Amino acid sequence: MLSQAQYFDPAHPEDADYVENVMWEDAKVIFVTLNMPGSNNDKLAWTNGFEKQPEHDNEVKNRTAADIRWLQGAFAEADHRNAKAVVVALQADMWDPAALAVGGDGLNGYTTFVQELAKRAVQFGKPVLLLNGDSHLYEVDLPGSAVRVGQRKSTSYQ
Repeated sequence: MLSQAQYFDPAHPEDADYVENVMWEDAKVIFVTLNMPGSNNDKLAWTNGFEKQPEHDNEVKNRTAADIRWLQGAFAEADHRNAKAVVVALQADMWDPAALAVGGDGLNGYTTFVQELAKRAVQFGKPVLLLNGDSHLYEVDLPGSAVRVGQRKSTSYQ
């Protein structure tokens, strides 16, 4: 198992702070975990003595950049090893409709990451499974196939 804390890009030594970003291979599948929290990528106001907005903004920016670099590395590893799939696990539900409702957390904090994930998945051209737990629902969704066949297939279990 590789951790970004040990195997970071030397051009970005700050990435060593993200010990939770790991990757490994099993059965020709690359697995990658990323520190991508809910609440619109943790962009909601901090409380309990952590209200310093510049530090908050910096944390979101640095963590997201490290996540994107680790994701890019995972797909590069998948290409190098001719993996048959990539599994991405993170906390955030980046497509939660409740987040878009009035008073919801919003989803714009994920835009850059979602664009990079989509780009890498398309370039990879093989199955990519995204696992998340933020919305606390069991749902099977095939957004990639929705793009190809023009309809969304989704099943929710509560």
